[in-house]
Amino acid sequence: RIKQLEGENGELRRLLRLDETVALAATHARVVFRDPAVGGRRLQISRGEQDGIAVGQPVLANGFLLGRISEVSKQTAGVLTIVDANCRVSVRPADTRCYGILAGAEDQSVLSRPVLLVRHLQLDCEIREGQVVETSDYSIAPPGIKVGTVVDAVPGPLGNEHLDRTIKIRPFVFDRAFTHVTVLTGSR
Repeated sequence: RIKQLEGENGELRRLLRLDETVALAATHARVVFRDPAVGGRRLQISRGEQDGIAVGQPVLANGFLLGRISEVSKQTAGVLTIVDANCRVSVRPADTRCYGILAGAEDQSVLSRPVLLVRHLQLDCEIREGQVVETSDYSIAPPGIKVGTVVDAVPGPLGNEHLDRTIKIRPFVFDRAFTHVTVLTGSR
């Protein structure tokens, strides 16, 4: 029990440090439900409309992009995570001006560690394995929030290789090691 409390305490400390770096108002919430039918790709959190939560707001876990608010009630909200194909987010490989759309997990199996697809990148974009992928200027979240790292940058049959490029990334947030999230609710 002490180890669990120490872990939760560390997670809350990271959330407080995040408040200092994000230029948006933030609301912290506890994860109260993970939908096992969809492998945890949808969550319920302990904050809702009365706390300033609204559909479309970005959600972070441990400082990394987790997803977006998909539904809101008075006291709770639903989170659609980036692993779900319905949570489309504009992203870019760090240190580039190339933009793509994060399009959910390649394999929807609830047992596998997810690999996410980033589609519609420019063909001439210089991308390498291990490169960080972050939210872009056109995203639901402020630019520069880390999403994952590139695990496959080779052009191939995933997309239309004559028009654009698809890469694979491993998200920074993919497991159940978090119990609290941060919702970016607006400007300070």
